[in-house]
Amino acid sequence: MQTDSYTIKMGITVAGTRQYESIRVDVSESVTLEPKEQSDRQLRQANFRQLRKSLKIKVLEAVTDAKEAAALSRGKQ
Repeated sequence: MQTDSYTIKMGITVAGTRQYESIRVDVSESVTLEPKEQSDRQLRQANFRQLRKSLKIKVLEAVTDAKEAAALSRGKQ
């Protein structure tokens, strides 16, 4: 049985600036494999590593955005 598509999910919880405050970020991405990728294991692994790296970057960007939003909401209170 070959895999036609897969979903990668990453998440992180970081401490906020206030006591008992935490920020949770989850990112997921679904990928459909092309026939060439399905048959070539090395190509599939290389594409998976590239996708994983891009998801890590998205998680870090989302954490930064969430911290900025939390800081802005505290400033409005």
